[in-house]
Amino acid sequence: MFDDWYTRLQERLRGDDIHPVMEQHLGKYASLLPSLAVIIHLTDNPSHTDLIDTAPLKKALLWVDYLEQHAIRVYNTAVSMDEVNAETILKKDKARQVIRWF
Repeated sequence: MFDDWYTRLQERLRGDDIHPVMEQHLGKYASLLPSLAVIIHLTDNPSHTDLIDTAPLKKALLWVDYLEQHAIRVYNTAVSMDEVNAETILKKDKARQVIRWF
């Protein structure tokens, strides 16, 4: 379950449609998710077994999704869409993916 989530996260981070600030923020989630899963495991599991099952991981995934939605709201107020679009065009131009009509 973690491997699938981590793969999707890395694919999103390598895409061109995320603002650099949000990209940096989401990059920290690779350590946030396991940290939350361990904390949830320790608080929900009175015997504190070494093996973390899927229940704490599922709760941690819900927390990560919740926190991401809040981060999106915060960063959207600080970053204008014009800036995002301009940065995307510049990245594509540097990668020679923009068709020049002139």
